[in-house]
Amino acid sequence: MSEKTLSATTAQARSGPYGSGSMLKVTSGVASKIHYADDGLVGAEVGSSCVTIWNVAPDDFLFERQRSTLEKVIASHSEPIGYLCLVLATAPPPSERMRKASVEMLQDLRANLACVTGVIEGQGFRSAITRSVLSGMAFVLSGRDFRVKFASTVEHAATFMSQFVNIGSVELYGRVVDSYRALLPRP
Repeated sequence: MSEKTLSATTAQARSGPYGSGSMLKVTSGVASKIHYADDGLVGAEVGSSCVTIWNVAPDDFLFERQRSTLEKVIASHSEPIGYLCLVLATAPPPSERMRKASVEMLQDLRANLACVTGVIEGQGFRSAITRSVLSGMAFVLSGRDFRVKFASTVEHAATFMSQFVNIGSVELYGRVVDSYRALLPRP
């Protein structure tokens, strides 16, 4: 896929919530689609995975956009999917209420999820708090039938996810996620 194709998709997605929903060819048989791109959240489908990218703290509205995106991606696949949640360094930790809602959402959808992975970017105290909070959530969710992993980079997360679902090339998956990250405004 050329950089020109990625740039064109980025421009189309900026048109507002749920963007244009353009399909992109990623690798043979693997495509991506933007479901939501606005307000500090990108929700997308890449291969057999759902990707959400946050650069703000979740609120009720954005949490429902996340849930809606995840449910749409699940509905478009006959097999369980992977879920990648990328939290950018600019995003503060979620509130206790949002953490509980996230755990409940993943528990409700766990039969449709082959794996869940999170990437919390950044260094320092703020990122360490976010990692700690999300590690606690992972502990609640983990079990024999549910694979949860926190990774330091999208590449590490994609490598883990590729064991369970079709995401195409790990390298290209990372490039597509990076192109979607660019849709979010800089704080």
